[in-house]
Amino acid sequence: LKALGADKYTRLLDPAGYAAVARFDILGVGLILSPGADGRAKVVSPPLPGSSAAKSGAVKQGDIVDTLNGVKTAGLSSFELLEVIDKSEDKKVATFGVVSDGDAAPRPLALKRDIPDIADPIGRTLYDGDNRLGYVRLREFNARSGERLAEALADLERQGATRYVLDLRGNPGGAFQSAITAASLFLNEGTPVVTVVERVDAQNADRERKETFKAKPPSTLAFSRNQAHDVELWLDGGSASASEIFSGALRDNCAAVVAGDRSYGKGKIQAVFGLADSSGLVVTVAQYLTPAGTAIQGVGIAPDVKIPGPSVP
Repeated sequence: LKALGADKYTRLLDPAGYAAVARFDILGVGLILSPGADGRAKVVSPPLPGSSAAKSGAVKQGDIVDTLNGVKTAGLSSFELLEVIDKSEDKKVATFGVVSDGDAAPRPLALKRDIPDIADPIGRTLYDGDNRLGYVRLREFNARSGERLAEALADLERQGATRYVLDLRGNPGGAFQSAITAASLFLNEGTPVVTVVERVDAQNADRERKETFKAKPPSTLAFSRNQAHDVELWLDGGSASASEIFSGALRDNCAAVVAGDRSYGKGKIQAVFGLADSSGLVVTVAQYLTPAGTAIQGVGIAPDVKIPGPSVP
């Protein structure tokens, strides 16, 4: 692990732990892609057991993905590859142009996107009063959290909510793309959400690449996205990673007030790689900055209104 520039987040997963990663699989086909030596996407791990990629038997570790949903992968970072999938109108099938050893040209492959049916992580309650308050509890950022949050907000708005409390206490984070999707519900399209600083050369700390991810187009659900909403975020020392990406984006863009206690301070991003024995390896691949350029690693997000209290399990 030292050869990987290991930090405290770099670790091995047993087969059960690696299989549990499926709930954070935004791609939904069981493939982990990363830029290869020639700049095109490469399948860097065996397909996730039980996934559509594994069941197909048509793609394996080491294969090159020349195109993803019709988009050339050359020059795209790991995060940009996820963006290609996330922007796709077809949520049920992903298409690939795959090159294996000996192939003269890419061969077409269509795989079913099988995002696990995860128990709804969001609870919502409407409190009556002069201004109707919608309360939303978000326990993690898994592959479905962005759409679940949109559904919850749309439902509360239909009931007349004009103010919202989003409770992220004890939320340890999860899928990077889900945090961006969630933040996009409150920000105008094109508003900066997070900047990722990715190490290009593990042996040279000065070789870095920065990418800024911006708010996506409006949700198709009926939540009337605008920054006039009165939004309060509740954080504590158990709020980390994707929770902090989401919270930093809303606060830095003046779309929410943060209350509670200082968040955990996990400003690094990990990738998960499958190994031949069905175990996995978690490796830190990047760090992130909030829209204001703030690095929160080891520091966390300080609340605008401090309300100390116990963390929520």
